[in-house]
Amino acid sequence: NQNQPGGNDFGLDDISFTACEDIHLQQEAFAGEDATICSNETLTLGQNSAFGYQYTWTPSYGLNSSTIGNPAFQVSNTNGMDMSFELIVERDSASVGCVSSDTVMVTVLYVPEYTPFSDTIVCPGDMAVFTVSDNWSNVLWDNSISTTTAELAVGSHNILLQYNECEVNDQFDVSAEPMPNLDLPDTHEACEPDGVLLNFDQTVEWSDGTIGNNWLGFESSTVSWTYEQNNCVFRDTTEVIIYQEPTWILGEGIDACDDETVTIDPALVGDWDVVGQQQILTTDVEGDYVFTATIGICSYYFPFEVRMNYTPILQEDMYADYCPDRALEIGVAPVEGWNYTWSNDSIGSLLEVDAEGIYWLHASNACGTDSMRFEVQEIVCSSDLYIPNTFTPNEDGFNDVWRPLGHDISNYHLWIYDQLGQAIYESFDLNSGWIPEVNRIDLAYTYRIEFVDYEGDPHVVTGHINLLR
Repeated sequence: NQNQPGGNDFGLDDISFTACEDIHLQQEAFAGEDATICSNETLTLGQNSAFGYQYTWTPSYGLNSSTIGNPAFQVSNTNGMDMSFELIVERDSASVGCVSSDTVMVTVLYVPEYTPFSDTIVCPGDMAVFTVSDNWSNVLWDNSISTTTAELAVGSHNILLQYNECEVNDQFDVSAEPMPNLDLPDTHEACEPDGVLLNFDQTVEWSDGTIGNNWLGFESSTVSWTYEQNNCVFRDTTEVIIYQEPTWILGEGIDACDDETVTIDPALVGDWDVVGQQQILTTDVEGDYVFTATIGICSYYFPFEVRMNYTPILQEDMYADYCPDRALEIGVAPVEGWNYTWSNDSIGSLLEVDAEGIYWLHASNACGTDSMRFEVQEIVCSSDLYIPNTFTPNEDGFNDVWRPLGHDISNYHLWIYDQLGQAIYESFDLNSGWIPEVNRIDLAYTYRIEFVDYEGDPHVVTGHINLLR
């Protein structure tokens, strides 16, 4: 007691004692059961960590942690023999010196070294070749091949490798080099005279040996191309079809008779521009038609004319006077498409005659024939001109018109003048006469006539006309 003097007593401050009571020993140190694993196989050691305990593993080699109660142990053993590891765990309770330890023996079996296969890209249509070492007891590929080398097609694959008790399973993919954007349709069609243009963004080699990004052709052919990408050669083929314009064998038109129905067959696939008339045209109507020939995707247009001819019809018999000293031409106006033949074997629609007689004209075409008769009579020809000197325009129906009478006269020109010399009437027609106005007084009037006779000689005749009512 510090209050009592003397003696040999003494005191200690801040000293505590802790016993290793049962409550602190609820979890004994446990390293796990002895085990044998394969190389690279993961083994969980010990037990779950408990609150308030500290753990220390020695050695720490192969552990994912050396300070937890249940670390993962993994070791790669490619040394050719099995390996053994003694692992010790120490468990400390609250750092107060209550320590417990345990030991586990782990044997890691030897497994041959293996590097997982990477995903592989091959050219389209090719196989990928994979090889493993011959150190394995068994090799099994997913396509049932059991050799160390396998050729694998595009797809997902796996390999199972066995060595004694151990297995290695690996999965990997084989994919094809992506096809470049150079795909062509199976066929390209065009109509003559157009061609086919094949076009790419990339430069390729064409089957005709040219190199470039386009190809132009005007004939039907099979066209292929090649393109290299990442040591892969891509090929494709397309069929170029150029439809040629068909041969039109019917010409521009056809002639038919007016009482005939024609049938027109161009021997081509197509139709006419007449409703219901396909390939073969049947018609009795003349006009312009169009045939559309269809070949593949192409349409070709051919105009065609149907011309209706009519059976020749000539006039009734004709009569003509013939002057021996003059040329006389007989006949008719020609009609296109008609053939004309005379009875004297002359041809043409007109005939110059130099003798009287009977002449026959025959007109013909593909539709028929007709004939007409010309009777030519010889006469004595002269240019006579009779000029009256008096007439009585009193509307009694007799001698009311003044006019000269004549024949074989040409270039006829008449003037009539009054007493002052003024022209009061003019005519170029021998068959037209003068009918004076009602107020025209009875007097003598002067006339002047110019004409050419049948021999071509000009004449001028003058005189007086007596008008009496």
